Amino acid sequence: MSRRSVNLCQDEISIRNDNIRFAFMFILFTLLSSLTTTVLLIFAHNSYHGKSQISQHRFIHYIILATISLFLFAIFFIGSLVYTSRSIRHVSVKLSSNLSMPLTSTLSKSSFSNETNDRTIIKTKNIFYDYNQTDV
Repeated sequence: MSRRSVNLCQDEISIRNDNIRFAFMFILFTLLSSLTTTVLLIFAHNSYHGKSQISQHRFIHYIILATISLFLFAIFFIGSLVYTSRSIRHVSVKLSSNLSMPLTSTLSKSSFSNETNDRTIIKTKNIFYDYNQTDV
């Protein structure tokens, strides 16, 4: 197997790992923002609890903002979990399929063309290498 195909496979795994890291960071960010909103809502509730009726009317705006924030957190959290589970499943399927398939298979060149030359070719993931070929 050539270095180029190995690097492409490693790059693909690296990209998938970066995507999974991004999803986990996004989950943590939305959780932190939701907790911050909840704490601010509690402080707002405590500060407006002893005030007059006019001041308590402003508290409704904080409840609406907190509800919107928690709703958006739920949407982003579920989306991040779905994205993460699909990424993990895709990586595990990719790794299990790579383990079940042989890395190289030796085929006769005469099966690909009508030439009388019977040189052996190595097939690696749809890339054909001739034994006489040198990698640059």
